[in-house]
Amino acid sequence: MTSLSLRAASSAVLALSILPAAASAFAAPQTDAYVSVSGGDRVAVLDTVTATASASIPVGDGPSRAAFSRDGARAYVSNTSADTVSVIDTEALVQLTTIPVGDAPGELAVSPDGALVYVMVANGVVQVLDTAAGAVVDAIATGSGSGGIALSSDGSRLYVAGGAISVIDTTTRTVIASHIVGTAALDIALTPDDSRAYASFYTFYFSPVFSAGGAVAVLDTATNTIQAYVNTGSLPSAVAVSPDGERVYVGLTDTWVNTGYGAGFLPTKIVATISTATNTYSGSTLLANRPAGIAVSADSSRVYVAVPSSNHVAVIDAATSAVTTTIPVAGTPGHVAMAPRVSVTTSYCTAGLTTNGCTPSVSASGFAGASEGFGFQLRVEGVEGQRAGLLIYGVSGPSSSPWGSGTSTLCVKAPLQRTATQTSGGTDGACDGAFVLDFNTYLAEHPTALGQPFATATSVCAQGWFRDPPAPKGTNLSNALEFVVQP
Repeated sequence: MTSLSLRAASSAVLALSILPAAASAFAAPQTDAYVSVSGGDRVAVLDTVTATASASIPVGDGPSRAAFSRDGARAYVSNTSADTVSVIDTEALVQLTTIPVGDAPGELAVSPDGALVYVMVANGVVQVLDTAAGAVVDAIATGSGSGGIALSSDGSRLYVAGGAISVIDTTTRTVIASHIVGTAALDIALTPDDSRAYASFYTFYFSPVFSAGGAVAVLDTATNTIQAYVNTGSLPSAVAVSPDGERVYVGLTDTWVNTGYGAGFLPTKIVATISTATNTYSGSTLLANRPAGIAVSADSSRVYVAVPSSNHVAVIDAATSAVTTTIPVAGTPGHVAMAPRVSVTTSYCTAGLTTNGCTPSVSASGFAGASEGFGFQLRVEGVEGQRAGLLIYGVSGPSSSPWGSGTSTLCVKAPLQRTATQTSGGTDGACDGAFVLDFNTYLAEHPTALGQPFATATSVCAQGWFRDPPAPKGTNLSNALEFVVQP
């Protein structure tokens, strides 16, 4: 049995001879959808695999919208009639608490780190909730009405469709761009790469006679300018973009008709499809009644649409645009939110005890996907402050090899890949240091790294390594984590 100090390694990929692999466990991506149910003051939890309502969570009065933290551990529900936001533990399926907010809260968005929740309230104001404090800490006036919001993947920009289309810099919490489109913008959604935002809006015309129409504005987020308009004819409402970025789904609820003998709005029961490649209307699906909230499955194969008047959620096959089934919901379904894909990890092995009595621990949040580009964060916490270190990983399974004569154990089977060196921060001599790595970003930036191109689901084991000069090898190790990287 041979052990090797990472300091002595000259190659990014280290070959170490260590013990056979141990057993491990993995988890499938999250498959739940949350549906707000007005009148019943609850959220219905849909199992999208079985197409059934699997649970019900009581919330506040008049639930409107739901949004998830990136790790899927928390869901936030706006209660429009109660002027509160419910905080839900998604594992226990219970409401933990409610946070008082402004009048008539609606759309929500959660920051990537889960520390903040942005809530659209009345009069076009976006309130900022601190999730740790459980309180509103700021408010951003957009100067228009209420509507939809969408947060960029890195959390730096918030896009608002509430009367006008507004762009908010979340660092300065100021509006940096605004566009008036038609009479009022209603909802907005971003493409997965954040390059474009699609906003639904309607226009009322009063001359020479009244008429009404709808469209979707396409915002170029690099320049914050309107790139195109896609005419929908009928009045649009909810907007959703497929995770593969190929399609935009728009609910159409009303059509203005003037026969010359009479005029009025007729109910419309359509979900329109827009191709993002051409920004043109590419298809439609007829529903039993008017559509409300729309969400798309993680693999982009199915579209879930709340149909309030029919008390069900319609499931659309994205390939055929046909409704394949409906999921009954007791009450009036409104908004639909898909739970994020989350990779469940297996913690194993024992961390070494450092010179100053620290026991560093590695954890993860998000979904591990080689093609994702971001969103799976590995954290090594409880490290001694002001230490240099890094994360190592392997694709050959777990192991257990003594790390010199100290208390640490090398828990990853060779060959190993080491990532870039970091500084733990914190206070020298204290256990408040940490190393953080977005594994998806690392893979995107290192196409020749160990395990690439991850063409199939691959088991990965990861562990933290850091300098600890008084230790027997001058270094120490955290415990280890096993997870599966999807292609």
